[in-house]
Amino acid sequence: MNSYSYTIIVPFYDEKRGLNLSSKMGERVYDELPKEEQRRAPLAYANEVLFNDGTFKPQIKDSVRGRSVYVINEPSINPNEGLIEILMIIDALRRSDAREIVVFETYIPFLRQDRASGREPITSRLIGDMYLTAGANRVMTFHPHVEQAVMAFGSNCPLEAFPTYKYISERYKEGNGLENTVVCAPDLGAVKVTRRFANSLGLPMVIINKERTGVDTTRVEQLMGDVNGKRVITFDDVIDTGGSSINAHDYLIQNGATEVVICATHLGFNDDRSGLNRREEIVERGIKVIGTDSIPHEFTERELEYFQVYPLAPLIANIITLRSHGESISHFFNS
Repeated sequence: MNSYSYTIIVPFYDEKRGLNLSSKMGERVYDELPKEEQRRAPLAYANEVLFNDGTFKPQIKDSVRGRSVYVINEPSINPNEGLIEILMIIDALRRSDAREIVVFETYIPFLRQDRASGREPITSRLIGDMYLTAGANRVMTFHPHVEQAVMAFGSNCPLEAFPTYKYISERYKEGNGLENTVVCAPDLGAVKVTRRFANSLGLPMVIINKERTGVDTTRVEQLMGDVNGKRVITFDDVIDTGGSSINAHDYLIQNGATEVVICATHLGFNDDRSGLNRREEIVERGIKVIGTDSIPHEFTERELEYFQVYPLAPLIANIITLRSHGESISHFFNS
């Protein structure tokens, strides 16, 4: 199929306002594009214009008329403000006569809220409606909290969620042995994707059954399988505060595991309500953590001894290149 012209948009966040640690993912994606792609796909920025009353607006100086546009966005320190900003960028692009607007969100925290209990919003559905209303044609992301999140987005603005288990497993095998190792699903909800991860490594799987005791807290109830004398790799979609992952680590060690590697696509490690810094705890206890850079962090040299972070920019660049040439993306992930 014929290829088409497109533009890469990088949301620019004013560091003084603290909206984001960085907005470098778009630049990294652009650097990973083949040279021939870079020649026909300019890199543009959505600059912020600040007003005295505290409001802001994005301003895109480059023309996007008649072009497909990929907005590469990372989670903001303040996700609520970050959401408003990305919606404003989409609206600006639509009003600038972009042919197609594709928003590539490395992680969408609002997709965790996929059902209501009592008088609560179904936020994932609301977010899908907001992207559509703003003018997005498609939203892409990696490994949402629940697979049915794609159902919250309609056909006029579908959500395309890409798996990461094979990418992470291949990167893990490059530098680690698999002898006497099992993969652990940290809860029953993670069994399906953890099984895929275990199969891609050719390893058996065990399961932790845990009960949620609060919004961000859990309690381990039961271990299904044997970990005695074995290295264990836990695999999940996102680590929020890290408390549950550390509890699972301790529980597996108590049941005879010789080592536990905590693995997740999205490494949040947000400070919990008690003020604990889980990243510091990880370092102090010498626990190994593996994940991607879907959520931006600034790791110290000491932390990087324990945190192994795989870059997503090469994956995103491949997805954009394949899509711009009308080639299969699923075949790329399967291979």
